[in-house]
Amino acid sequence: MAQARGSAPDSIEGNQWTLLKSCSELHLTYQIRLLTYMATQHGTKLVISVPAGCRISRDLSAFAGKYAQWVSFDFFERGEEQ
Repeated sequence: MAQARGSAPDSIEGNQWTLLKSCSELHLTYQIRLLTYMATQHGTKLVISVPAGCRISRDLSAFAGKYAQWVSFDFFERGEEQ
């Protein structure tokens, strides 16, 4: 039997999980769906941190809207990565 893949946020501070992505365009991925599910189960918020100017795909934007209580975006200037 195959084991399910896992994922972890890049940082955990209190009730906020941060996923850091350095890309020009971000799509809805298995990692984002899984971390969102895990965040809902733990009662935490998933903050996806991306560079300013990063394009968010239509599917990811719709997903984030559906799960707005659990998912948000943080846009940073390059060089400000934590």
